[in-house]
Amino acid sequence: MTEEPEVKPTAYFAHSMRDYGSKVEAEVRAELEKRFKVLCPHRDLAYGGNMTGYFRMIRWCDLTIVLEHKDHVGRGVFEEVRAAFESKKRVLVWRAGKLRPVVGVDVADRNDWKVKYGRLNTGPEPTAGRGQKDT
Repeated sequence: MTEEPEVKPTAYFAHSMRDYGSKVEAEVRAELEKRFKVLCPHRDLAYGGNMTGYFRMIRWCDLTIVLEHKDHVGRGVFEEVRAAFESKKRVLVWRAGKLRPVVGVDVADRNDWKVKYGRLNTGPEPTAGRGQKDT
């Protein structure tokens, strides 16, 4: 008998263009690839001046995983998160080496489109000993 190959969920990796090609991007993507088939816009998509291709990939993927930049998201990642929610996709954020569910996103500074445009809202931290586990 042959063993069935493991089927990993496909995750869209939303992160700041300021992190493209960085050590942080590579390290986080490597960790994510242990559990997910990762679609990274920096590696796998060409930016054509608009977000249409990114939004199409978000709809195609099973979930979206966000890497914040300086504890915020820029306008592009903010819109990617909104697109994921509109497509009824699960959204997770990578924080301190763990994935946490994102329950919303708010505008923090409308004038800073590159870094501090938005803040992700996460659900409550899991309570130890209550049968909850990290994602």
